Amino acid sequence: MTLVLGLVVLYVFRRDLFLPSLYSGLLFCVLYFSLFLLSLALVPGIVQEAWFLENLSEILVLGVPLEELGYALLFGMAWSHLYEAVRGYKIKNKTFSKVF
Repeated sequence: MTLVLGLVVLYVFRRDLFLPSLYSGLLFCVLYFSLFLLSLALVPGIVQEAWFLENLSEILVLGVPLEELGYALLFGMAWSHLYEAVRGYKIKNKTFSKVF
């Protein structure tokens, strides 16, 4: 919930960061999913042993809890452009220029 609130605040002030952060979030989600699948291959059954699936939706995507993928997407969206938002950088012609 906090990530969603943070993203809403970010997009209220910086609408220009929505699409770039969405792309970054999707890329991070793919990377996270790939590494999670590698973890499952190395340690089979880790999700059933370490996660409290009864407290989650119990929906697994190739063995990965759906909530993990949602977290990865939101985290990737929030973290990827936090620096630009805090420092006041704007995307302009695929380069960054500081806004004073």
